[in-house]
Parts: sequence; C-alpha cells; structure tokens
Amino acid sequence: MQHLPGLAWVKDLQGRYVYANDAAVKAFRTPREELYGKTDEEILPSDTAAQFKDNDQRALACGAGVQVIETLKHEDGVLHHSLVSKFPILGADGQPLLVGGMAIDVTDRMRAEQEQRRAQEQLHLVTDSMPAAVTRCSRDLTYLWVSKPYADWLGRSPDDIVGRPIAEVIGQEAFDSLRPYFERVLSGAKVSYDEEVNYRSLGRRWVNAVYTPTCDSRGEVDGWVAVVVDIDSRKRAEQALKEADRRKDEFLAMLAHELRNPLAPVRNALEIMKMPGVDPQIVRRAREMMERQVHHLVRLVDDLLDVSRIMRNRIELRKERLDLAAVFTRGVETAQPLIDAQHHQLSVSLPTLPLLVEGDLVRLAQVVGNLLLNAAKYTDKAGSISLTGERIGGEAVIRVRDTGMGIDPSLLPRIFDLFTQADRSLARSQGGLGIGLTVVKRLVEMHGGSVSATSAGADQGSEFVVRLPALPPEPGASWSSTTTSMRPTVPPSSCGCWGTKSKRPRMGIPPWRRCGPFSRRSSCSTLVCRE
Repeated sequence: MQHLPGLAWVKDLQGRYVYANDAAVKAFRTPREELYGKTDEEILPSDTAAQFKDNDQRALACGAGVQVIETLKHEDGVLHHSLVSKFPILGADGQPLLVGGMAIDVTDRMRAEQEQRRAQEQLHLVTDSMPAAVTRCSRDLTYLWVSKPYADWLGRSPDDIVGRPIAEVIGQEAFDSLRPYFERVLSGAKVSYDEEVNYRSLGRRWVNAVYTPTCDSRGEVDGWVAVVVDIDSRKRAEQALKEADRRKDEFLAMLAHELRNPLAPVRNALEIMKMPGVDPQIVRRAREMMERQVHHLVRLVDDLLDVSRIMRNRIELRKERLDLAAVFTRGVETAQPLIDAQHHQLSVSLPTLPLLVEGDLVRLAQVVGNLLLNAAKYTDKAGSISLTGERIGGEAVIRVRDTGMGIDPSLLPRIFDLFTQADRSLARSQGGLGIGLTVVKRLVEMHGGSVSATSAGADQGSEFVVRLPALPPEPGASWSSTTTSMRPTVPPSSCGCWGTKSKRPRMGIPPWRRCGPFSRRSSCSTLVCRE
C-alpha cells in the first residue's frame, strides 16, 4: 500500500488509524507517530471528520465497500477532491476487523469537468439565443449535440435527438439529399449551401447551412459543426418576386401590343386622308375607323387608371340599397357586344323577388361585367355562359359559369393576382390587358365580400363565385328563381318589349323579372321578351 499512486490507510472499528502510507500522512498533515491511534475527530475539522466517519460506517454496513468523493484541504491549502474506495477488512471469523481506504486525487479532473460544464452552459446560452440552429455530428453520422432551436425546429427535444443517426431523425429522403455535403465536410472541407430539403417532420423547406469540420487530438476529422438557417420564407418570397416580375414583363409586352394595334390603322387612315382626290366615302370610313380605334385606346387607358386607383385604394364607394337585378342589367350591357360577336348563348337566373345588397351600383356592375367579359374571351365561339344570383344564408351569391378553355390547376391560386393571365397568346387577345380579375377581387373585398374560381381543368370550363353580404329580405318574401336566355339577333315577339324608351319597372327590375325569358338584339340596346 506504500507504493500506491494515491492515499491508503487502515482504521480499527473505533475509527483509530493503525496504518497510513506516506501520501496519506502528508495529506493529513500529521506525523505518523502522532496519527496512529487517533481518530478523524482528533486530527481533522469537524465537518470533514463527520464526512469520513459516515462513509466508514457505510462501508462496514454494506460489507462490500463503497466508492465516494471526499474533500480534504491539503498542506498546500487547496481543497482537494478524491475518489475514495472504503472497504471492510475481515478477520478469521469472517467478521469486520478493520476498515481500509484508498484515495486518488481527482481535483484536476473535476476542475476540468467543471470548466467543461461551464463552457457547455455558455455555448448553450449563445446558441439558444442565435436565430440559427446549431448541431454537432460525428463521423459515424450521428448527433453528438444539438441546440434547443435546432430541436424545436424539428419538433423534438434535444434528448430525443442526441445519440441517434441523422437519417433516423430527419428522414431518409432528406439524408440522401444532404449526404454529398456530409461526405465533403468529412473530407476536411468547409461546406456551405442553399438547398430545398424534404424533412420528415417539416416537409419541403429551403435551408442555408454551413458545415465546419472538427478534429480529434491527432488532427483527424472526427465530425462537424453545422449552423442551419431556415430561409424558406425568404426563398419563396424571392420566387414570388421573380414570378411577379416575369408577369409584369409579359403584361408590358401585351400592353405594348394592345396600344400599337389601334395606332397602326389610325396612322394609315391619316395617310389616306392626306392623299389628294380621295373619295369622300373612303374618307368617311377612315374617319369612322379612327374614331373606333381612338375609343379603344381611351378604354385601355381608362382600364389602366382604374386598376391603379383600385390597387391604391383611391376610389370611394357610393353605397346604396341595390337589387342585384340592376347590377346584372348593367353588367350584361357591358359584356353584350363581345358576347354577340362570339355568338355565345347567355342565360341569366335571379330569384323572383328582389335580392338586395348594399353596394356601389357602378362598381358591382363592373364586377359582373368583367366576369362576363372574361368568360366571353376564354370561351370558343358559340359557347355557353350563365349568370346566376341566389341567396344562401346571409349572403348574396353570384355565379358566372362558362364552357370555355378552363383554368390550369397551377394557375388557380394566383388567378386574381395582378399581371396574371391564363393565355397571353395574340390569338386569344380581345383587346384587354388581363387586369379584369384583379379589379374584381379588390372591388368585391371593398364590399366586404369574397370571390373564388374553380375549374376541372383544360377545356372543362370555369366558374367564378362572388359572395356579398345580403340585406334582409322583405317581410313575407318567398324566393323562387327565373331563368332567362340571351342569344344574338333574335327578333322580337308579340309579347312586348322593354327598350330604352320604355318605363323602367320599380327598383330597376328588368323585363325578365316581369315577363320571363328574353333575348338581346345585337343591332340595338332593346331587351326583347321571348315566348
């Protein structure tokens, strides 16, 4: 025991020292001849003596010995920590005769562990305050340590991640997409990347990550530290901006085309009118053509100004109590020329009794007109368009259906965005700028309503639904529906007609409310009843 690397001693059952090696004698700061025969209470401070005595009793009681940490101030005045093994020494009869002890000074090790814990706490304090998630991984592709933000980001606790394989935590698909980066950092290279990764618990997320290799005492790479930032929102915002910029460029190209179209014939007409001796009939036709083209230009500019004012909330609604019949009448008047030109069939359905809303007649008519124009543009000739109004609960619901080209599912989520148009080919151009649906959405929202679009896909037609807060129905009202059909160039019947000079029914109710189905004659503005 004399040559053991640490302290060694033996006591009798009364706690008196009977043996101590040189290291113990030095630690107890008592000469050997004075130490033998004395107890801990006689040579040590009372609290230290009580600690030693208690551990001696435990060793004797258990019969197999104990291993504990004991503290003792050495001759250098420093409080030392020792890993102490205490054990009973049995006599010939098998009963405890003495109690022995051996101690190894672990002060430096405990101090290093304490410093490591303090550094770990400081590291946690820093990483837990960072906007980025931090983790340390080993060469065998398992987690050695993770910051709380990293664990929270994955929806787990740190204890649920540390020690587990990376693939098990983030999912095999995400692991496979990141494996090349793991291999590069384990080769000793610092790695950084922006990548869209399909995490098991998060789905597809854009992340920015920096991997820094770590080395062992021999200088060999044993893993890496990863700093990960979720940039999904930023990336998707950038993509949205790029898409908006692309749509803006397409819109400007279409705008240039639409503005140039009427200017070319106007310029040609001016050249003709300057020629000497031109037939007056030719001059008249040229002048009429110029008037049409200038009117078209004015309409384009008005559309641009209108959408600009609406997008900047610079218009004021003049709300009043309205029957949707009046709104439908004005909206149909707006779209009728294009509907006639395309030979579409338009059917209109409204309840027999007034369907009342509070709104701006001009702007709501603009909503209906824009939806009908949109249906007419994107429906091949001789198609069918329906316009219906009904009360559902506390809402007035307007539906515009068509049998046209339909809407691609990928376009539906942004069909109402500015500069979005289903088909910008010149073959589909009807002299519009593709901003009508944006205007519809903003105007409906300004009325406290909502608008949505549905389509089964290409060539399956589409449906636009506007929902507006409805005013309470008139007392005793009973609701039923009347459907009318509008075709181009249908001659009037003998049941009567409602024209521009006819007396307007009460509350602006149009003739189909009074006498059933009707048609519009393409040659004038008269609404004609059909038998």
